[in-house]
Amino acid sequence: MLRRPAPTGGVLIKAKGSDIKLPQDLKGKNVGVHSPLMVNSFLFNTLLVRYNLDPAKDLNIRIINMNELIPALERGEIDAFINPEPLATLSEMKGAGEVMLLSKNLWFKHPCCLVAMKKDFFESETNLAKAIYASTMESGLALNNAQTRSQAIEKVHAESEAYKKVPLEGLKRAFIQGRSDFDPFVYASSGKAVLIMMRNFNMLPASVDIDAMVADACLSDLSREILTAVGGDPPAENSRTEKIVSEIVAS
Repeated sequence: MLRRPAPTGGVLIKAKGSDIKLPQDLKGKNVGVHSPLMVNSFLFNTLLVRYNLDPAKDLNIRIINMNELIPALERGEIDAFINPEPLATLSEMKGAGEVMLLSKNLWFKHPCCLVAMKKDFFESETNLAKAIYASTMESGLALNNAQTRSQAIEKVHAESEAYKKVPLEGLKRAFIQGRSDFDPFVYASSGKAVLIMMRNFNMLPASVDIDAMVADACLSDLSREILTAVGGDPPAENSRTEKIVSEIVAS
């Protein structure tokens, strides 16, 4: 069972002073991603294809631990990387990188992070599962609210061992409204678009029933129910037009 909050905060960073200006300039370059299964990686591959580049042949996409992306950029081992914030902002603060593009400009309000639960856990511990999910929605609403975002980031910084390692100034800069947003509603159409991209890049069999997978995993009706209960204002429909790198992929 998957429920999908949608923080849009991915950034394609290039080495500072690089001659990379346009997507086609990535030909022959080394680009880091921390996982081939992250949505930002699918978006990057889709961008390349739109510019007639083969992700497997025309450049070297390297899988690099998230903690090593900035050092690899600093050492000149990669020319660029794509990753969710705050790594992009940290690379700018260190003088190592500069923004080439934001992932939201490839796919507006795209999904990124997941709340995933085993189906048997969800069915046997439904109240607990819903409470966990509700807490993530409340967090998303607090982070998306201009009046509470700063305090919410301060709370994350104080209580998260991982984010304590990032300067508070950097977190606030990385998660500024408009650059990183947190829409917690689950659109079934977004799940469908992700699966279509996975199939396009041979990560799913061509025979897979995408509609059945989406119906089983992306629980839009539950998302609406819980989002309403915690004070959110969910859309009336489970689907929307999903335009990715200027082309409609799902609806």
